[in-house]
Amino acid sequence: MSGDLPSEQKEKLESLRKEHGLGYDLYRAMNDLKQSWKKDDIRVALVGESRIGKSSHINAHLRDKKAASVSATDQCTMETKYYPHPDNKNLLLFDTPGLNTNEITRGSYENYLKVENFDFFLSLTKDIIRPDVRWLSEKITGLGKRHYIVRTHIDESVKKAMRSGQAKSKEEAVELVRKTLRSNMEDMGITDFTRFKIYLVDNDFWLEDPPTDPFEFEELRRDLTRDSFEELRQDALMHIISGILADLLAKEKKSIGSWIWKISGASAVGAMNPIPGGSAALDIAIIVKAVLTFYGRVGLRKKDIKELELLYSLKAGSLEYDLQSHLKEKYPIHHAIREEDRGELAIEDSAPMVFKQLSSFLLKSLGLVLASEAAEDSAKVLFPVIGFGIAALVSYITTAVQLEILQKEMEEIAEYAIQRPSLRK
Repeated sequence: MSGDLPSEQKEKLESLRKEHGLGYDLYRAMNDLKQSWKKDDIRVALVGESRIGKSSHINAHLRDKKAASVSATDQCTMETKYYPHPDNKNLLLFDTPGLNTNEITRGSYENYLKVENFDFFLSLTKDIIRPDVRWLSEKITGLGKRHYIVRTHIDESVKKAMRSGQAKSKEEAVELVRKTLRSNMEDMGITDFTRFKIYLVDNDFWLEDPPTDPFEFEELRRDLTRDSFEELRQDALMHIISGILADLLAKEKKSIGSWIWKISGASAVGAMNPIPGGSAALDIAIIVKAVLTFYGRVGLRKKDIKELELLYSLKAGSLEYDLQSHLKEKYPIHHAIREEDRGELAIEDSAPMVFKQLSSFLLKSLGLVLASEAAEDSAKVLFPVIGFGIAALVSYITTAVQLEILQKEMEEIAEYAIQRPSLRK
């Protein structure tokens, strides 16, 4: 599922962005395209250090000991290959090079494995999570992607624990291994074991006749191919959507930036008006126009948010409320609003609501505009010949700077709105 969109889809979305900005029309088109994205494969990368059993683990899923090459040397897997899972052909298992070998270090690993090209990860270890795997885990979570921890060679660990007297039974030995691994993960700062599920498995159980204890291998197999497959697909889909929106917002930022300097030219023209106060009135009107335009272009009108909720498959009204909570923290005006009125705080298409949300910023802008007006009028009096030119320059720069600050405020809110729901928790 990870990867670039078809060129025709890219062109369609970019065309809508240029015409309408982010918002209802763009989100509606993405909702239509989302149905086709759901049919894509889920790309699962098996990652970890060398010689921990990544290839053997794939062979266990495929029940074919020759499927993924298992080397008896330290060289091991040096290419990334994929294998469709026999229980679900839409689940592709990727055998990846081992981290921390003579050939592959942290510095060169990204040349072998593009983390962003995968939807989900199985991080394998045969004992504890070592520094290199922790580094890779941080990269994965930094992209907002999920992965399971797979502890291999569990059969050997259980036998060792029982021989040493650390455990009196097989069950006690298994729990000892699990407890040790969880403690190791908590030391790394990992405490959310719903997103970092742990599976204790033996890769070679199926090679014996009769098969030995697979431990939690079959549970992992069911979760990947059936029980959690739709959850994984949905998670991957959310990542695609947020990535597309982030790219489109970045382009919209540049477009708005160009527009700011053009509209500031109107302020410069107004500054040459000899009527006292005329420039300030025009500048305030420009800022008001900018507020409304920015909100529309970055997709923060009420109808935009409702369509974005559909795109992310969120409960109706949940993103609206989440955004208002965010705005309440950012702009003090929200703290004065009564609890019973909070339901009316959805971002509206009307100017009054915009001013409620940005009142503190607009008041600051008004003060600077009035200060600028005073400087402009003084220049016209003190320098009759060049004073109007100075006034125009002062007005142009002041308005442009204020609009750039306003732009950043709007973009921060938009970035918060379009990011994956799981990252807002």
